[in-house]
Amino acid sequence: MAYKTGGLKTKYINGYSYYSEEYTIYRANESVSDTDRYIMVNSNGDEVPIQVDAVDGSDEGKYNIIDCLYAISHLGIGTHTLGKYESENVVVEEMTEEEMKRIFG
Repeated sequence: MAYKTGGLKTKYINGYSYYSEEYTIYRANESVSDTDRYIMVNSNGDEVPIQVDAVDGSDEGKYNIIDCLYAISHLGIGTHTLGKYESENVVVEEMTEEEMKRIFG
């Protein structure tokens, strides 16, 4: 597949009371079919499936994977406040050319 130049990325932290896992979600647009592809990698750089489970929308001070996917899909580059606390900010950045080649081939 051929991807248009550029892509977006954001961090997702799946946290529990004393344990958390950090992931990076990448999004790129395939140039022929004009469809988006999402890839999530863990802190070791291994691709992991994007799995949306039940989430508690009233969990203040914590964003979830749905917030990250929404921000990277609809809000674009920038810091997006999705709640009243700074910890609820989702930061979407542009991917480097090196990342595009490494992640999407």
